[in-house]
Amino acid sequence: MDKLYDQMSFVLSGGALQMLVDFLAPRVKSALIVCPKGEDLDILDALNVHIDELVLRGRAGELTSVFPNRPLTDKFELAQAGIEIFDTQWKWAIRIRGKLWAVYILLQDRADDTLLMEISQTAGLVALWQTHLQVEAMEERLSRLSYTILATKSTLASVFEPMPLDNCAEFITGVLRESLFPISVSIFKDNGKELAFLKGDAHTPPLREGIYTQTYLPPTPVFTRNTKELCEVVIPLVEPYRLFCVTQWKGVPTEETLNFMELLGNLAQRALSIQYLRLESGKEQKQVHADEFLLFSLSKAMGLLSRQKNLEDFLSLSISIFAELTLVSRCFVVVWDSGASAYVPFAYHEGSISSPFESNVLTVPSMFRGNGEFFVDLNNVDFSDFINGHVSPWPEMSDMRFVFPFWDGASIEGFIAATGNDINDNRLAASQILAQFVANGLKKFLDRNTGNSWKAL
Repeated sequence: MDKLYDQMSFVLSGGALQMLVDFLAPRVKSALIVCPKGEDLDILDALNVHIDELVLRGRAGELTSVFPNRPLTDKFELAQAGIEIFDTQWKWAIRIRGKLWAVYILLQDRADDTLLMEISQTAGLVALWQTHLQVEAMEERLSRLSYTILATKSTLASVFEPMPLDNCAEFITGVLRESLFPISVSIFKDNGKELAFLKGDAHTPPLREGIYTQTYLPPTPVFTRNTKELCEVVIPLVEPYRLFCVTQWKGVPTEETLNFMELLGNLAQRALSIQYLRLESGKEQKQVHADEFLLFSLSKAMGLLSRQKNLEDFLSLSISIFAELTLVSRCFVVVWDSGASAYVPFAYHEGSISSPFESNVLTVPSMFRGNGEFFVDLNNVDFSDFINGHVSPWPEMSDMRFVFPFWDGASIEGFIAATGNDINDNRLAASQILAQFVANGLKKFLDRNTGNSWKAL
């Protein structure tokens, strides 16, 4: 029994090939035993012939095409055919095939019926060997499939959890690395000009060309490199961030691996889209609350301003409200003094502190004081253009970014100048409304007809 076990173990572990070679050695001049693998022919063994490489690239289709492709009625089949496809010494081929495999013996001369009958006995051992290899390969694929299903189950439990983009990218690379074992996996983000590294192993991004410039791409694996040394497969995740997951492999990934990558790509893109929508929805809700608070604050501010009894309190409160409303870092108020026929500085505000500043005045003839502007960005308009060609006498204006004129419909009764972070559209609109309210409020305190003057604090 032990001897029988050893014999079977020898046959199933590749001894059948050696037995076939031993059988052919005294009966043929030379032979080449090959097996199709994809589009190529792997050389399993050679008899009395020198070979330079172990693969005949791109020749599998030519060889299989000379044999009839009929249904198999037995465990294996033996057939012979003349081959004119090789420009070498091989003119004939014997095919030993099963349901999922085939082995070819290439010969110089045609094998007679006696040789074919004798080969059929050894061919049975070859069939056992090849069937055993197919069973082993199937078991390995089932094992990988089982592991892939388990990895998918674990991925589904986490991929849809709310995560920032960096964390989500790290999660995707981790799943690929731990589930499929590529050489490397990296995620790059397209910023419109180049690819930038986000997460993973390879920090050097590929050039932004080819697939990386296409607008619409499904999240399915795409081969960008396939050589003997390296295979590169990219999963595009273009919605909503334009990410590219670049993986590298020693060989061509199996069908199961590619299917899992496609599944993960679809899940990841869907999760990223959901998280993006959730994030945008949260931003919109925050903006709505911020706008509601802004309107409420503006309403309260106008109520407080309307109850002020003197000019100093009115302007002091105006500048404090403006600074709080716009969140600028520094600002100051300038008011038209009809008695002096000049713009006179009132107060300077920095942080939470308001204080007077130098009483330099800007004299502008009354006829030049009206231009109807409600807001001026000094990045785009020079201050001298704002005040009809006159240069500002206040050094602080050189650092200011925004000007909100107190325009009462006929003339500019003063303005608030400010600097700091850019004011968003809603705060800009609120600031313009506030400046308009201040302009109207100034009518209660300044008598433009009598020419009375007032003194700045």
